[in-house]
Amino acid sequence: DPFIAFGSYGKGRSAVFTADCAPHWAPPEFCEWESYDQIWQGIVGWLTD
Repeated sequence: DPFIAFGSYGKGRSAVFTADCAPHWAPPEFCEWESYDQIWQGIVGWLTD
């Protein structure tokens, strides 16, 4: 199963997305999910804010 974790320390922030290498970690239902782009934009936005 995929795992997302976030952390902050001082002025730094980090995020990690982990999954195995098999193709089932990102089935079409996940990649075509209406909020897929929004979640990644939110993660990158939080990291760069």
